[in-house]
Amino acid sequence: MYEHLENQTMSRAFARTVNKNGDRIAQRFNPDLYYGDNGGQFTWKELQARVEDIACGLLSLGLERGERVAIMAPSSPYWTQSDIAVINCGAVVVTIYPTLSLNEVSYIVNDSECRYIIVGNTAILDQVLGGMADMPTLQKIIILDLQYQSSDPRVISLTQLMELGKQNRTSKYPIYEERWQGNTLEDWATILYTSGTTGQGKGVIITHWCFASRVDGVFYYFLNAGHPLNEEDTVLSFL
Repeated sequence: MYEHLENQTMSRAFARTVNKNGDRIAQRFNPDLYYGDNGGQFTWKELQARVEDIACGLLSLGLERGERVAIMAPSSPYWTQSDIAVINCGAVVVTIYPTLSLNEVSYIVNDSECRYIIVGNTAILDQVLGGMADMPTLQKIIILDLQYQSSDPRVISLTQLMELGKQNRTSKYPIYEERWQGNTLEDWATILYTSGTTGQGKGVIITHWCFASRVDGVFYYFLNAGHPLNEEDTVLSFL
């Protein structure tokens, strides 16, 4: 039976789902596109472990509560994992569409004062590196590529970030626990930038409460259409 999310942060909703459906599949993807990572699927428990590694890595880099972290990447299992990790650290995800121009990317990064940006591939990485001089707050680029290696101190791969998290888990996990448990419904979770058809885009703040309300709205949309959602359903991520 569906349980309302109205009074739950996204962090608590994630923890509840893991506790209830830990051995069910949370993510399924083509392993050939991701170096065979985890056989092409994550259970909810495995997803939680991956999120914790990423989060402890981010905390090791110095991520503070309320800070903004940009994600500029196509849809992928790592996008979702990073999104949950950032939010569970008490930080705010700033979404950047991967086809935006460097000028638009610079504007969003500067306007939201991001110190970190997560990029989906080497093409996006090269674009951001090429404009980093115009993004004074930006300090570190995380690339969602398990096998990427670079001597550039400004760049770290997802694998390196997770290894950093594992190395510092003893000191960082208690901070992670405090952060996600301390999130409130009024806290910012995401900033979405409008398309900016009449000028530069404007950042729209999405709180945990807003997310919870929208999740409830989606559930009732399908319920009223005669297709109630449950844990047996699979959702295809297309964009």
